[in-house]
Amino acid sequence: MKKNSNIKLTYFRVYEPHKSGVPHLHALLFLPADYIIEIKKKFYSYFTNKLKWGANIGGVGFRYTWYKEKGGAVGYVMKYILKTFKDTESKSVQHSAYWYIKHNVRRFLSSRTLAPLSIYRKVRYYFKNRFGSDLKEISRLIENGSIYKLFDDTVINYRYINQENGEFEDVVLWSKNGESIINSRYKDCQGRIKLTYVKKEEIEFKKQDFSNFSNYKPNKTNTWDGMPIIPSKMSDYQLFSYYTKLDSADIKTLNLQHFNITRNEMIKRNLISGTPNSLNDLEVGF
Repeated sequence: MKKNSNIKLTYFRVYEPHKSGVPHLHALLFLPADYIIEIKKKFYSYFTNKLKWGANIGGVGFRYTWYKEKGGAVGYVMKYILKTFKDTESKSVQHSAYWYIKHNVRRFLSSRTLAPLSIYRKVRYYFKNRFGSDLKEISRLIENGSIYKLFDDTVINYRYINQENGEFEDVVLWSKNGESIINSRYKDCQGRIKLTYVKKEEIEFKKQDFSNFSNYKPNKTNTWDGMPIIPSKMSDYQLFSYYTKLDSADIKTLNLQHFNITRNEMIKRNLISGTPNSLNDLEVGF
């Protein structure tokens, strides 16, 4: 299934002991609908093999419908997540708790295909308008490196492609207090470190001159006269001339992201017909 569909398996599993101390397993897996019946057959074929498992096959079960139980599949797994080891009447700890401790068994486990809650909760809380509460989307962004941690997990960043210039930009989604981080790293120093605010200097943007643009040769650096080329700043004539040069150039010499930004700008101005390309669908290297 993983080979054919390229879908990573998402699962939860719980280990519990019988009275004899022999463990058994409860697992909840998320499967594509087309694979459920096929995997069910494989499941029973494997776990009811008497040559492999002997006669102890009575406790094997596979189900994928939850019409009668309150809460359905979610209620099923929550029963194990919230399960306590205290006896409700005597308030004493159940013996099974010592079984987990003695054999170093982790009771509840899950796959690593979903975003860690330590990241998901911060992203959802501070940037709900941007990312919403979609756990699968945030998990995808973490998996492809768009959301990542820095500096001993004290900073969470989001990396994206700026549609204007085709460059990668990073935004801090969350960070611990700066002074507390620095002081914790230099706790052996005498006194405390105080951060001071320095006003950022405004840098005047140098306007590009495309009057002598006819001798330009496309290159992967996307520069002209030492300055980055920004298609949205060009006139229609300059943009058309520039796109014509890029379109006729050897593809090996081009930066494909920049070419698509230029093409999207042409479509936006109705200079050519077509559908704009999403830069996020292109594979890029750092």
